[in-house]
Amino acid sequence: MTIIEEVDERLQHRQAEEALEIIQTYLQRFPDDKQMLFKQYEVLLSLNRLPHARNVLVKLVKRFPDDQQIRSRLTMITDIMRFEEKDIYSSTNLNNDPWLD
Repeated sequence: MTIIEEVDERLQHRQAEEALEIIQTYLQRFPDDKQMLFKQYEVLLSLNRLPHARNVLVKLVKRFPDDQQIRSRLTMITDIMRFEEKDIYSSTNLNNDPWLD
C-alpha cells in the first residue's frame, strides 16, 4: 500500500487527523513532493483549517509557479478567507440599500 492509498483509506474512515500526521511525517523526508503537498492541502481544507491550507498552497505556488490549478485554488481560498473575515452584522443596513450607508 502506498502512502497516498494509506492517507485515502484514513480519510474514508473519517480519520483526517491521522491522515494529516502521516502526510506530515512523509513531508519531513520529502518536502518537495507535489502530490503529497496537494493532499495535505485537501486534508486541511476538509478539516476547515483554511489558513493552514492556504499556507500549503503558497508553498506549492513558490515551488511550482506555472501550475494554474494551484494558483486558482490559492485565489479561491484567499477569497473565502476574506469573505469569512467580513462581519455582515457590523452594518444595520442588512438589505444592502445603498442610500442608507
